[in-house]
Amino acid sequence: MYHQQVNSAIPRRDANRIVRNIRTGDVFWTDDHYGSFHYMGRH
Repeated sequence: MYHQQVNSAIPRRDANRIVRNIRTGDVFWTDDHYGSFHYMGRH
C-alpha cells in the first residue's frame, strides 16, 4: 500500500490520505486517518 497526503503543499500531516493498492490499482480516499475509506476507482 502507498499513501499520499491529499494536499502536500501544507507541511503538516492531517487526517486526509489517498491510498493505492499497488497490486490491483484500487485507489481509496480517507478523511479520518484510516477510520473509513471511499473508493475512487482503479488507476
